[in-house]
Amino acid sequence: LGLGAAALWGATKLETPKNNDVLLLGETHPIEIYGVLQKGGFMDSSDAQLWVSLNFGSTPYDEPVFNHLNPKKLPDLKLDHSFDPSSTDAQTWLASFCENTDLLMTKNSNCFPLVFKEWVTAQHSRQLGCAGQDLMTCDTDTPYLDAFASACGEAGFPVVATKSVKCMKHFAELIAQQNGDSSQSPLKMFYQPTGTSSDDDVKMFFLQLSFASNISWTSPIDVLRNDYDKWDAYMSSQLATAPAGLRNGFHAGEAWHWMDTVEQMEIGAYTAAFVTLLLCGFVVLLGTGNVVITFYSLVAILSILGAVTATVVAIGWTLGFLEGICFSILIGLSVDFVIHLGVAYNEHAEKSVDAENDDDESNTTRESRTKEAVASLGFPIISAAFTTLVSAVILFFAQITFFNKFGLIVMLSMVFSLLATFLMYVPMLDAIGPQREVGNVGVLCRKRK
Repeated sequence: LGLGAAALWGATKLETPKNNDVLLLGETHPIEIYGVLQKGGFMDSSDAQLWVSLNFGSTPYDEPVFNHLNPKKLPDLKLDHSFDPSSTDAQTWLASFCENTDLLMTKNSNCFPLVFKEWVTAQHSRQLGCAGQDLMTCDTDTPYLDAFASACGEAGFPVVATKSVKCMKHFAELIAQQNGDSSQSPLKMFYQPTGTSSDDDVKMFFLQLSFASNISWTSPIDVLRNDYDKWDAYMSSQLATAPAGLRNGFHAGEAWHWMDTVEQMEIGAYTAAFVTLLLCGFVVLLGTGNVVITFYSLVAILSILGAVTATVVAIGWTLGFLEGICFSILIGLSVDFVIHLGVAYNEHAEKSVDAENDDDESNTTRESRTKEAVASLGFPIISAAFTTLVSAVILFFAQITFFNKFGLIVMLSMVFSLLATFLMYVPMLDAIGPQREVGNVGVLCRKRK
């Protein structure tokens, strides 16, 4: 029992992964070595950074009711019809937000409103230099001032609300001409409403501002969580001061889905273990009808789980995707031997009830029941453990890491199941196992009546 308690303490040291690498082929395989080098050794600082985005024009949406247990019910996005970046207040706030975020949170960003402000200010300065003159002949540099005046007017920044979206699209077209039209082009933020053809009718339906965080996207989960909390608090405080057309913005990060997945996987693993133990207890209680045997069985099963988990923690495992699958299988493997012996002990106890009035009291003692249970099932249990152990050894020769880990889990579960069954569970039944009708649910219920 002491070793079982120590194993459970060691199992509590199981941690989540330190990065988001899933090595299917092992650390020494050339493909995995290449992947690690590509992520770490040949990346510049901007590639390795976690990028955080503030998104306008869409809102997270669940239809009709989001069900976490139904994989077919996925969250979605819907257009935010209140989104309006055209007002002068909205333009000013967006540019100021970019400047403040660059100053307070990061030194690297991709912020369209700030670049737009700088461009409009520069073109407006050219306009002022040609005041009272023909724009076509006064300044022949590109972009041409007459096209700028037609799209953006002559007020400078912020652009008047009636021309602001048209001006932004004009600027986006210039960027696309310079950099090439790609998936990163700001032109994707605009659309032409059905039934219209003029640039005056163009609408902006989406806006994304991107900022480089100060950590890597391969950082440990606790570092990602701290960074998420920091960005969440900052974004929430900034959006509270935004104009009405921008208050539904929301932020996202490239690695935060991984962070949430690992956190939920950890919660799910412990929840699954707890629920499975309850089910095991129910099955043992259903099969034996004895609360004492059920309690002893749960103690033994917990010790097996703790011993296997503590061992893999000592080896260096963390609770990743592959390990989570292995642990879910471990719970089922850990209950088999204990339940068989518990049921055998109880069946012999029931047969011994008829012998209570016999002169030979040895037929009703816990020692005789334990010996009978071990005599009838000891060899089959050891044989089953041996064959399962041999099959697990074969998995160590596989190239895929999952099979290696699965084989180790099976092997450890067989070893510790045998040890816990014959060195803990059997001695518990032999020393303090229930006698006669002690712990019998039927008897307890009749006494209450």
